[in-house]
Amino acid sequence: MAHEEHSLEDPYKDSIVDRISMPELVKVQKIDELKTDWEGRDSVEFFEGRIVLTPKPIISSNLEQETVYGSLWSKPFKKSTGLDEVEIQLTLRSVGSFGNTGAGFSFFLVNDDDKVFATYNKNNFGGPSKFSGLQISLDGSHAKFGPSLRVYLNDGSKDINLDTDVLGAYRYEYQASNVPLTLKVGYSKNWLKITCDNKLLFQTDRISLSDLIGSPNFRLGLTAESPKDVKKYEQFEILRLKTYNQVSAELKSESRETLVARHIENDSSFRSKEKSLREQLAQKSGGDVPPTADLLQDIYKKLSAVEDALQQQPILQSDEQDGSGSNSQTNLQKQIFLLMKTMDRLTDNVNNVLRKSEESDKRSVVLERKYDKLTELLNRQSELLENAEASSRTIGKSFQQQMENFGQTLDSKVSNMHAEYVSKVGLMQNPEVEAKLNGLASFVKIVFLPLVALCCIIVLLVARLRNDIKHAKVL
Repeated sequence: MAHEEHSLEDPYKDSIVDRISMPELVKVQKIDELKTDWEGRDSVEFFEGRIVLTPKPIISSNLEQETVYGSLWSKPFKKSTGLDEVEIQLTLRSVGSFGNTGAGFSFFLVNDDDKVFATYNKNNFGGPSKFSGLQISLDGSHAKFGPSLRVYLNDGSKDINLDTDVLGAYRYEYQASNVPLTLKVGYSKNWLKITCDNKLLFQTDRISLSDLIGSPNFRLGLTAESPKDVKKYEQFEILRLKTYNQVSAELKSESRETLVARHIENDSSFRSKEKSLREQLAQKSGGDVPPTADLLQDIYKKLSAVEDALQQQPILQSDEQDGSGSNSQTNLQKQIFLLMKTMDRLTDNVNNVLRKSEESDKRSVVLERKYDKLTELLNRQSELLENAEASSRTIGKSFQQQMENFGQTLDSKVSNMHAEYVSKVGLMQNPEVEAKLNGLASFVKIVFLPLVALCCIIVLLVARLRNDIKHAKVL
């Protein structure tokens, strides 16, 4: 049935990226036909229209815990241009044993260069434990989740811990299914969505993979490991892999079902977000939660109540479950998924408020500094005005005193001249001389009176200048 579906006309065939896609495997004769764009490692082989990563062992190994590894990696773009958006469709299946087999499969999207790629180990289901990119793993051995799909992100700075670094874990009984499962990964401008058999696994708009898919070192990796034991082996088979340079409308549409089991790395994700928000708000308010946080407390309580209810529910199974209990649990999981997105938006809003408050504080500090500088400048101008006023006052007094001295000196000299003249000529009445003396006196009055008037004008101007200086100081 799977092959019939794949043989249908692909409406997005013109968007296929051949370098990181596989041809129709039913038409391939041997794995060497893939060597142009793909590199096979370890036990990988091709058999009847499918790529087998971990072939079934013929006999069990005598060595304890001996493992079969197999991987297939696309070759990097190198000189080719990277992608702006991408959708990857992967169809695979597992045949063999059930339960805790110790086997597992990983699907990688990485952008490590050749030097780092050469150092990849096999500690992560046949793939590297230290890488830069996205990983989707499938195994049935997890003590907490059981058979599950898990999502990881790594920046290449550390070896990933499969138990604690999980971004999302989703229970899926893939071992009990005779039908292959199809994973779809879509990314476009910080929007990432992952589905399994058209059921939502993971969706977020907070992760950027633009540098990854746009890198010339962008690679896809399919890795697996399985015990070399005929009683516990799992044979992981790749049936189809297509990569498109655009996200299909079907993947962008809202998924009707989810396989959500757990989000983030532990059961306290809601409380950890709540605690983080409370700490940020308390730190900003100096230890006291501001009144605006009262509105958030009701949301925190409701989230905690829903979290407790979720912990009391069994982990969501695949669509093999039936009955109203399964439907109600599915609805509950959808609500939890929506609440997680609401919590993320709430966290962003609080962070934006705190960031704007910090920016406002910084602007207030800058304004305070400018105000201090302006006050200092005004104080200096006030001191200069006071000094100018004192100087003008001193100049006015000095000028007035000098004019008074000049007037007294002039009167004294005229009196002396008159006395000397009288002593020389006596008291004789000479009309001609008396007329000359009268003319001299008139001349002196004509010269002296304007000088006195000029002094008065200068005194008035000095007084007016003092008033103007006082007025400027008050302003």
